[in-house]
Amino acid sequence: MMEVLMNRCWNTDSEVPHRIQRELTILGKKHCDRIVSNTESTVTHFSTFGVDVNRFWGREYFSNDERKFIISVIKEWNQLVENGMDSSDVKQLCADIFERAPSTMAKSLSILIFRSEKQFAPISLILEHCVLMSQISRKICSMAKNNAGKTARLADPSLAVGRSNLRHLSDAINIHFAVYYFAITCDSSFSREVSHLPVFTRIPLCLLYCFNLKIFDCVNQVLLFNRSNTIKDLQRRSDLGITRRHHMNEGTLRAIEVLEGADVLYTTIINARQSIEEDLDSNTEYLELHRFSGPKPKDWIPKDTDKPIAKVMVEKSCEAYRIVNEKFLNSKGEVGKTHLYHYNTTSDMLPASRSVFDRDAKNNAIKLCESPVETHDFYTSGPLLGRVKFAQLKRIHKETKQAMTLSAEFMYNIQTIPIISKTPSAILFQRKDLPGWKVVVECVPFSDSESPLQPLMVKYNAGAGSERILIKYDYSHPKHTVTKAVIESSGLAIATPVEISNDVFGILHLLPFKGVMDSCELLTRDLTPLRRKKFSWSYPFIQVDAVDYFSFPYTTRHQRDILWATWRDGKIPGVFARILDQNILRREQKLYQYWMYRFKGKLMEASDNGNLPEDTLEAVCLDSGTWPTGGGGVGSCRRDVVDSLSSVRWTAIAEIAEMELEKKDYQIEKNIKAITYLPIFDNDLGSFAANKTTTDVIVSEFVPLIGRLVDAIMTEKLDTNRILQDENTIICLYRYFRTHDWKLSWNHPATQRAWVSLYLERAKAFEKSGRLLRHESPTLAQVSMLFTLVSRLLLILSKEIPNIPVVHVSHHGIQGLIAVISKAIHGSSVIVWDHGMLLRERMYALCRDGMPVFTQIGFIGLTRLCSRLIYHRADYVTPCTNIQNVMWAAHLAGGKYLNDFEKLSLHAKCSAVLNGMNLKKFSIKRELARKTPTAVMLSHISPLKDVMNAIKAAYHIVHEFKLKSYELHVYGSPEVDMSYTLTCRMAIKELNLESNVYLKGLGNPALVLPTGWIFVNSSITEGLPLALGEAGLCGLPVVCTNVGGSLEVISDIATSSLYGAIVPPSRPRQLALGQLQVLAMCNGLDTFVDPSICHSPTVQELVASGTANLEHRIMDPQIGQLREKLGEQFGRKTQSVFSITRYCREHEQVLWLGELYSRKSKT
Repeated sequence: MMEVLMNRCWNTDSEVPHRIQRELTILGKKHCDRIVSNTESTVTHFSTFGVDVNRFWGREYFSNDERKFIISVIKEWNQLVENGMDSSDVKQLCADIFERAPSTMAKSLSILIFRSEKQFAPISLILEHCVLMSQISRKICSMAKNNAGKTARLADPSLAVGRSNLRHLSDAINIHFAVYYFAITCDSSFSREVSHLPVFTRIPLCLLYCFNLKIFDCVNQVLLFNRSNTIKDLQRRSDLGITRRHHMNEGTLRAIEVLEGADVLYTTIINARQSIEEDLDSNTEYLELHRFSGPKPKDWIPKDTDKPIAKVMVEKSCEAYRIVNEKFLNSKGEVGKTHLYHYNTTSDMLPASRSVFDRDAKNNAIKLCESPVETHDFYTSGPLLGRVKFAQLKRIHKETKQAMTLSAEFMYNIQTIPIISKTPSAILFQRKDLPGWKVVVECVPFSDSESPLQPLMVKYNAGAGSERILIKYDYSHPKHTVTKAVIESSGLAIATPVEISNDVFGILHLLPFKGVMDSCELLTRDLTPLRRKKFSWSYPFIQVDAVDYFSFPYTTRHQRDILWATWRDGKIPGVFARILDQNILRREQKLYQYWMYRFKGKLMEASDNGNLPEDTLEAVCLDSGTWPTGGGGVGSCRRDVVDSLSSVRWTAIAEIAEMELEKKDYQIEKNIKAITYLPIFDNDLGSFAANKTTTDVIVSEFVPLIGRLVDAIMTEKLDTNRILQDENTIICLYRYFRTHDWKLSWNHPATQRAWVSLYLERAKAFEKSGRLLRHESPTLAQVSMLFTLVSRLLLILSKEIPNIPVVHVSHHGIQGLIAVISKAIHGSSVIVWDHGMLLRERMYALCRDGMPVFTQIGFIGLTRLCSRLIYHRADYVTPCTNIQNVMWAAHLAGGKYLNDFEKLSLHAKCSAVLNGMNLKKFSIKRELARKTPTAVMLSHISPLKDVMNAIKAAYHIVHEFKLKSYELHVYGSPEVDMSYTLTCRMAIKELNLESNVYLKGLGNPALVLPTGWIFVNSSITEGLPLALGEAGLCGLPVVCTNVGGSLEVISDIATSSLYGAIVPPSRPRQLALGQLQVLAMCNGLDTFVDPSICHSPTVQELVASGTANLEHRIMDPQIGQLREKLGEQFGRKTQSVFSITRYCREHEQVLWLGELYSRKSKT
């Protein structure tokens, strides 16, 4: 538009120059669609004289008269642009508007346009300029619409009208030369342009393109990727699925890395020929392996201060290895446990048994008749080769202190062997001194090899002739396991036997016994080797540098996750990451047809047969109480995703409490196709289907659904079969309300009678069985209250769900039922974008609420049902942090219901997307910092943010530690919870903190953060708090509670750096000490910033030394500089990790993948 406007001969009647018409022709559909979609926002922008009213609408920019004038001009403006007036009409209307413009208008506009009071432009010139820009935008939009459906190409026949045959031939030759250039340079435009060429020239050019593509891949690999050890290592790991890596040095094995995914569990250093122990054969060669935890540099040599975690002695014979012993060391370097391995014959390569001693034992301990605490017998053949088969365990009864020996037989599920290598499916324990005593422990499958076994069921026989007792374990609450015991023959419920409830023999939660293959890094049976070779002048023959052993390649999704995680860590450049990402996608077999069609120039066939979406994606976003009517971190994240992804058009469904006429917190026009508000507590005016909603229909169709809904809410055991029934109930309710009235159905007496009778009946049965306490039994009023609450919360079922391929839900709450229904009816993909854990936060909020207990139980039951349904049907789960939330999601998805398949499935489809932030909005402004120690909080005054914890911490700082100059400034809305705000204000007054703690109300983060010395966050639950990163961008170190992803924000896991202090939640004194620690830069923070500092005092030492010394250190300018440097380091870390570009790109990838899977599910 600027190029057109610079042409002085152009006016509103002129045509767009020919060169620009041609440029629009070859842009392509994607760019044309973007021009069309942006036209309205462009015209709206110029209708306000080019001023961004979202930023510059306050009284400090325009007076009331000026704002009224701008509003009056908008209507005339739209008429002017729509009618397409000529130049004279434009000038006349501009003159009319100029006559009634306020006298100060031109100056106000000039200040905003030129950012200076010295430059000045008449308002008529500004107005004419904006009108011309708007009309140019309209004309270009019209041309883009005409070209949007055409395939972009180098030459458009419509532009060649009237040319000679010679000119046509010249154009054809030029186009062929251009496509040839695209082919030899592997330009991405080749596929688009080659599709317009004749077949006899297209085929050789396609072959040339594919050939050059291979050459480019080789050149990139040789000249770029092979120069980076990080990229080479990444490629090998992801392509082959490496489990071990043997490092060689001139043909000699030097070190071993044991890997799991992208992580190195431990590194083993191979020592040369060792001095032979006195109890070993002196004629045999032995190697000693020293294990060290975590990864180590390539040529790393352990120092005396580096303590191994284990030492392994291996016998070497005929290029094969046999493990002799294993000694595990404690933190002091002392042997705490010894494993001795025994072989049936001297020629066997795998041991037949293993003896375990709880001390440092010699290899001839068995010959010396020393008794081990455990013995393990291994499978010596078959698919279970090397796994533990039998064991003898010495145990001491915890209560009688009697020593006895137990035998254990381990049973495995053969079908799960490729997946599960260390965890048995069941263990049979028997006592030798008591015939008939048996304990069969059925274990949770797919348990972590480093975690204790979890029993699902225990079958217990106390002795010969005794009845078998079945004990079932309920892990609904991860910290409080519940057991239920019944007699197997009669089904009679009894108390859990003491031997089982107290685990007197310590057998119910054993650590999985490692097999032989996992005990010795040198044993590589069933693993495929791949040798890595290198050449050096000192050793002129090509030699083996390392040998990688792998089991099976990673999936495409796993490879891409590792790739982009490596990029986020700053280990590889973004350009390389994109090339590698494309290479991974080209190797994916499911995309083979797509790439073949694309290489041939058949873009339409590639889109159809390759199942790839169009250039613009439609998606539904579901939000509840956040965007666009509410602020906070969740609303900000949704705003960033909606505004930044120009390739996505959103249909928004927003739950709100009631319709409000006040200004919304966010601009909602950008990239929004439609928005629907669901006011769940507002007036319900009924629907057009009232005449179809008769009493007979309600009794025969709706009331049975209510009964099924009550059962679903009251049921706690939501197994797979049950959840399918409950899903069908929700879908039937949705289908019912497509043709029947919501208000009449719920308010009908038959519905209310059915609800009350069903709940009272279930409550009575639950109370009799002990599932409901007496004080939890409902009254009629409480049942009615729950009825009203549920009928309002399920209002979303009355909303017609559009047929859109992707549903993006911001919580696993009740609004997510729309996603479940959309997947069942339309085949949509469901993406759950978890910030905090809604069920956990809702339970905490209800603990402080005055709602009756029974109503709370029903409310939580409905939320639990929704979370189970949503996780069950989710295709992707994208929590905002890798810490805590993933574990909680897996627990709610299946772990809570003892469904380990669903739990593992959640982990498989879970990929965290760390929140991003607009880095340009925040900067370090030291001139705004206060003169006294000041802590800043950005937090709404609510119980979940636990502002009271920060107030009590301020009490400790001011009155216990006597730092009277300390101030706490809390910026956030006081209207979120008015009663809690009143409680906080009363606490400030009662604790005599009126001159130290200030509730400031809402503030601009970019301006209020630089006023502080440190930033404080006292929440009891979080997702990934953006405010912490914003503080870092303003140069403030952070003191926060260890909840949600806070630790992920303020620490650097790669270097174990902590840019502040982190304390447990709801611990005011520890929060106070954490603030003093950062203010005084002690406990190692000063040495972290400046390694030349020799000694760093602890905060306890400073507090004990007296208030004067503490305050003197805090106010010391040198300490202030160290504190600022710590904040600046935190800011650089935030910039490298929490970029808004990375954040939006990852979300965009997930949305497009969701569309792809939606298409595949339909076909």
